[in-house]
Amino acid sequence: MPKLKTTPIRYTSRDFDSIKVDLINHAKRYYPDQVADFTQASFNSMILDSVAYVGDILSYYVDYSVNESFLDTAVEIGNIRKHASAVGFNYAGISVAYGIVHAYILVPANSTGTAPNADYLGTLKKGAQFESTSGGTYTLLEDIRFSDPKCDFIAAEFNADTGETTYFAVRGFGQVSSGRLRKVDIDLTSAKFKKFRRIRIGGTRINEVVDVFDSTGNKYYEVDYLSQETIYQETTNPLAAS
Repeated sequence: MPKLKTTPIRYTSRDFDSIKVDLINHAKRYYPDQVADFTQASFNSMILDSVAYVGDILSYYVDYSVNESFLDTAVEIGNIRKHASAVGFNYAGISVAYGIVHAYILVPANSTGTAPNADYLGTLKKGAQFESTSGGTYTLLEDIRFSDPKCDFIAAEFNADTGETTYFAVRGFGQVSSGRLRKVDIDLTSAKFKKFRRIRIGGTRINEVVDVFDSTGNKYYEVDYLSQETIYQETTNPLAAS
């Protein structure tokens, strides 16, 4: 007795049109006597359209779910945040622009007029704010030490009679981020104790909490888990080679 030869199913058909074509071919091959009318107005066409519609939707959501499972192809912000969090990225919620600012100061010349007087080379402290011509505010993230050998200087003002340099323009560099630094005071003296208290500060445009201090001057740090005991702090090694 000969074996019954079956036609394999095409799993590559994933859209509405290709699924419907496969269904019609399947019906013509295995049910030629029962199903013969495939015109657009027929009942058979409605059934095939419905099945192809469901297949198209299922294929779409399968592809969508797979894409959202990887950081490279995910499009939903919630899924992207979850993928980023899994690799250690701390999502702030508000986009921040970073850049390098060039700061200039006028410094009197030394006694020979060949270089700036080192006694007047000060430091622009971290937290200084700058405003762009378009109205944007930027905050300095590091000290700019104008005594740093990497700073540039150029003669800026001269003695009208002798032509000697009287002032030098010294240029320093520092990293800035967009945004304005603000201070918020929260009074909890009369508040009842509450575990894992949450306090909302400001509106929805805050992108970072820089420092947290209590009334006695103790500083608190953000940690990844409550049992964390070690906090690494950035510091400058004056003995490091430049």
